[in-house]
Amino acid sequence: MDEKKVRVVAEWTAPSKVADLRSFLGLANYYRKFIKGYLKIVNPLTDLLKKDQKWEWTVKCQSAFDLLKQAVSWEPVLKFPEFDKPFEVQTDASDRAIGGVLVQDKHPIAFESRKLKDAEMRYSTHEKEMTGVIHCLDAWKHYLLGTKFTVVTDNVANTYFKTQKKLTPKQARWQEFLGEYDFDWAHRPGKHNDVADALTRKAVEEYVAALTLIESDFLERIRESSQNDVVYIKLVEQVGAGHIQKYWLNNGLLYAKGGRAYRTGGKSPAAYRFARAKQELLDEAKDSLSKAQRRMKKYADLGRQDVEFSVGKNVLLKLTPQIWKKISSKTVHRGLIPKLKIHPTIHMRFLKKYHEDALKETRKQAAQAPPVIRQEFDKDVQRILSHRTKGQSKKNRRTDYLVHWKGESKEDATWERDVTLWQFEKKIDEYLKRTGTSLTSMRASSSVGGGSLLAP
Repeated sequence: MDEKKVRVVAEWTAPSKVADLRSFLGLANYYRKFIKGYLKIVNPLTDLLKKDQKWEWTVKCQSAFDLLKQAVSWEPVLKFPEFDKPFEVQTDASDRAIGGVLVQDKHPIAFESRKLKDAEMRYSTHEKEMTGVIHCLDAWKHYLLGTKFTVVTDNVANTYFKTQKKLTPKQARWQEFLGEYDFDWAHRPGKHNDVADALTRKAVEEYVAALTLIESDFLERIRESSQNDVVYIKLVEQVGAGHIQKYWLNNGLLYAKGGRAYRTGGKSPAAYRFARAKQELLDEAKDSLSKAQRRMKKYADLGRQDVEFSVGKNVLLKLTPQIWKKISSKTVHRGLIPKLKIHPTIHMRFLKKYHEDALKETRKQAAQAPPVIRQEFDKDVQRILSHRTKGQSKKNRRTDYLVHWKGESKEDATWERDVTLWQFEKKIDEYLKRTGTSLTSMRASSSVGGGSLLAP
């Protein structure tokens, strides 16, 4: 008989409490009809389960325990597989372990059990059950690959695992592994899944950790050896009398002043470890930010084209098409009028290359500036003589002022729009005060008759 098949049962340690004994008997009772003289063998063990029975593991109990382990793991209980008959894999999981049994015609072929790892203990219930299934199928793949079999579990959620649509990375790996096997799921409540349940509740070895305290006898040896040192004894007496200030006494030993016994180098080791751990976290954070920045640039550059622009070249832009200064390889500084409330620095992806008209070299740029750019005058206003308002709707309504320029006659006065006289707001305010006119009345007058003309 293969030792690997019966290792779990053969290495089952003697129970140390009632709960462990119940777990073992749950396995043995399932195959009682295949064990000759089962009731006679198990009698010393069942006596320990009686009410108010004191726990005492005797030689008879140990003998019965060993006989049952041998009977369960040997023929006719444990049989050889027949590959022309279907297999059945029974699995179960507890909070600490997973286990399973490979069955054919209600006879066990092999047992499997192991303790859960620390990370696996934090799994949910159905994930622990699935871990048991994966472990058993991997252990018995030489029996199961290429054959049709049934997986029996007491967790009904796992029976729908094959049809689950949303999978975590871990579940996706499990589903890929299960894809190699041809099997059907079957649900069996835990109270009817005795063997696999008993294997998962097999007592896990308890480890006792010894606490070791490291103590040095260095100071004690100094104290003992100094009792025979005449010079040291005399020095201790002088320090105790206060004649020598260079040393001080502590627990019968002399210490030099200027240092502390519980410090090394004047620095706290805990502070150093904290600073080092903090620096490691900062370095890791900086490295992660740098990786994220490179990754963002990589995908952003997929939709970009590398276009170079030099200083002084014209480009297609909504405002002032000339580049004044190059900030970096991807950023330029545009030439803007200071009055415009627009940031002058722009990314090159917002620029387009300007192609000059080769057919009409004499074509000039448009003389009229865009509406967004404010017009500037190189002369000053002497006096505003009158104003007029045109347009009925708010969208088309406008106000013009008749401006008398300094150094020119009144006959040369010109009509100028209010938006172009932004340099002479004080002159406009003086005109409105002088005429007793308000902006509200000016807008209202335009709605009657379509326009007006007022003179001081």
